[in-house]
Amino acid sequence: PVRAISEAYGTEVGWDGDTRTVKLSTVGQQINLHTKKTDVDYRESYDKFAAEIKEKGEYQDGSYKVLYEIRNGEAVILDKGDLLCANMTYLNTTNGNRVDLYIYRGVIPSINICIDYKNLDGFFDDVTHLFNKRTSEFDVEGETKAIELKDEALAYFDRSLKAKGFSMTLQDMGIEYINESSNSNQSINSTPFERLKNGIINQGIKSSKSESYVIMDQYNGFKLTMIYQEGESAGFMYQSDGENATQITVIIYEDENQESGVVINTNSFGEERGLIGKYSKTTHKLLKTSSTLYSFEETAVIQLLNTMLGFVDNSLQTKGIDVNLEELGILYDKE
Repeated sequence: PVRAISEAYGTEVGWDGDTRTVKLSTVGQQINLHTKKTDVDYRESYDKFAAEIKEKGEYQDGSYKVLYEIRNGEAVILDKGDLLCANMTYLNTTNGNRVDLYIYRGVIPSINICIDYKNLDGFFDDVTHLFNKRTSEFDVEGETKAIELKDEALAYFDRSLKAKGFSMTLQDMGIEYINESSNSNQSINSTPFERLKNGIINQGIKSSKSESYVIMDQYNGFKLTMIYQEGESAGFMYQSDGENATQITVIIYEDENQESGVVINTNSFGEERGLIGKYSKTTHKLLKTSSTLYSFEETAVIQLLNTMLGFVDNSLQTKGIDVNLEELGILYDKE
């Protein structure tokens, strides 16, 4: 339609496929009109997304499943095979609230939000890609909470996709939402410690016993706790259970002149032994300051420390906390 109308008025029409731009030219003037993705583009995005799910997922009962644990719940990315549907679920294991996102190959994405056994169903408009209500069992206040939960869940989905190495985002598949974490008070000029502190405060639970904020996470059977102690330090604590239970604590001080420290306690051969270290201010590598471990035990706990720090970086990314350990002066072996 643009070409037919424009050429009738003596305007030349051009097309830039790379930027999806229609160019209208008259003497001495050019107007650019940007177009949105077509349904074909979104089918291509879906096909790429489904292929990545199959590549990264585990095949169970006719579907490929990718699971990523998040604060108070889990994100499940699921390809339903013959149904030509990718299903992403956010389940809050504390209160049972749930969000299900359905991404279809040839139909616009839809979503179901469930709070206290009440449901709100909607879809994403194929022009604006914004959420539109289809049916609702909520009053006005309840719908507001449901929409907030929807945006929270979609942000977690995007973080989970990134953490699992997916190349796709929800926007690639025609889904727009309000991402509160992108509107954070973490300014570009803030220090890495301030970004870590703000992230833990914003997402953590305040302890009733001390002036601290805590985020709990789990991965492959071990527990990770992120802590911010007001006016003092932030830290990460890893705990494993079993016969050779180990606890690793990494402490990062608010005073930038203090070096970050590491304390490792392990139950080995029936005895409590451990290692204490700090991170150099110049090389950011771990320096051992004392140890009661045998040399082979030291090698094992350092490997475990590297694994734990890798999970810390992954967890920070998934939770949208805009900092990494290298920025905080902590380098580790990522192999």
